[in-house]
Amino acid sequence: MLPRYLIYNYIKYLTIFLFSFLITIWASQTIRLLEIGVSYNDLFEIVYLTILLIPSYIINIFHLILIFSVFFLNYKFNNTSELFIITQYVKRKLITKNFLIINTLIFLSLFINAEYISQKLYKDYKEKEVELRSEFKVQVQNSKKEFKLDNHFVIFFDKFDNDIFYNPKALIFSDDLLVESENAKITYNDNKINLEFYNGSRVSSSKKEKSITNFLKFNFYIENNSEEIVYPDKESFSVYELLKQDDKKLNVAGHSKIINYILILIVLINIQRVVNTINLKNQTNYKNLKLLIFLLGFIVANSFLNKILTLETINTQIYYALNIILLILLQFGIWKTYDNS
Repeated sequence: MLPRYLIYNYIKYLTIFLFSFLITIWASQTIRLLEIGVSYNDLFEIVYLTILLIPSYIINIFHLILIFSVFFLNYKFNNTSELFIITQYVKRKLITKNFLIINTLIFLSLFINAEYISQKLYKDYKEKEVELRSEFKVQVQNSKKEFKLDNHFVIFFDKFDNDIFYNPKALIFSDDLLVESENAKITYNDNKINLEFYNGSRVSSSKKEKSITNFLKFNFYIENNSEEIVYPDKESFSVYELLKQDDKKLNVAGHSKIINYILILIVLINIQRVVNTINLKNQTNYKNLKLLIFLLGFIVANSFLNKILTLETINTQIYYALNIILLILLQFGIWKTYDNS
């Protein structure tokens, strides 16, 4: 029962942090889709769409989730001395066996998600996102009193109601225009956004024209140039498929994914080593901070190697050699940091 209790807490914190990271990503992606100038008739469609995206993020953040989960497990046991009690009644080999079994299952689940499940869901996401972008309906928030659509225009207004801006002042970037009017109506027609300004003036400051003109009606439109073609990216492929790609960025993403798997394995292998130091109250926070710095240092160095491999400054053999050296140094740093002898 005691080893199960230890594993239960390990899984509990792992689940909490995984859910926390993913809910943050989900919320940010939902906001992004709502702010790019498009909308679905039903908000739940956007929520569903962003849920499809979540599994593809797990492998990229899982090593950090593992580390933070164990840190909080340390904090819990540091304040209760529970590990000391467990080790008095349970052989360390039995604890090691339990960690080995659960970490093997975790890694297999991660691998299945990254190589199969997330790819299928991500492809569905990309297809539905293209459909969403093609609708190209803007979302205007009355409280902000302004609305900007990419690099096309920005409108400042007093009120927005039923697709009508009241007392709008618009800066149209493409034509170097400042437009002021009593009101402006936004409509959607033939894959275009139409802005119709009524009873106002326009100031042109472009190289071709410098003028001030009064008008009863002024029309400005933007075409929706979003392509209804799904272009695959690195989340659309397995490691094997990425390594066969001619596109250099996709190919490098495959090599980077392999290194990421190795990094996660190293973290999983050392989970129990980290847990075994939780009775060292005066040193645990310092040791955990060192591990976090080691891990972040490797992530930064690996990102740099990915960049120079993409630029073909180094070849694949040197890329793996340098990453293996860094991984060995990481493992050596963990050994030295959590040496309980």
